[in-house]
Amino acid sequence: MDSQTIETFFEQYYRDYNQLSQSEATIDELDTYWTSDLKVISYTPGPDGKYPQIYSNREQWKRFLNILHSFFDEILEPQDYIQAESRIVVKVRIINRQKGSSKVIGETEGVGIYQLDYREGKPQISQIEIYFGDPRQLRKPFRSVGKLVKFVRMLRTL
Repeated sequence: MDSQTIETFFEQYYRDYNQLSQSEATIDELDTYWTSDLKVISYTPGPDGKYPQIYSNREQWKRFLNILHSFFDEILEPQDYIQAESRIVVKVRIINRQKGSSKVIGETEGVGIYQLDYREGKPQISQIEIYFGDPRQLRKPFRSVGKLVKFVRMLRTL
């Protein structure tokens, strides 16, 4: 794929992710972007102490997103793309908003490294490695101890 096609693919992916990943009712619509054997490695200090956090398939990743997005809305804004064969590096601005509101409660930058597979003539994401800028910003949505405890308990169900 040429760089313009890659950029167009990811712009549409992020638009759909920002809209569809916020709700359990719509998250399955993202399946067209992810292979069923999707692997996600998040180099983020997890509230449960796991590092890195690894999600070994698409369903486990969607369960995690459903839990995460029950606390706040997450908006990812792509800033830059670098392509190296079937791996794409995307620098993103990450904005966390109060659930159902435009009020920003946390903001940072990150990098996603995406592995693309071409199945049935179209690209699908088979692996994502996620790196975040300031991890303190990621904790802002969980400022109250009660929210953090609830989040950790929900993660243990994965």
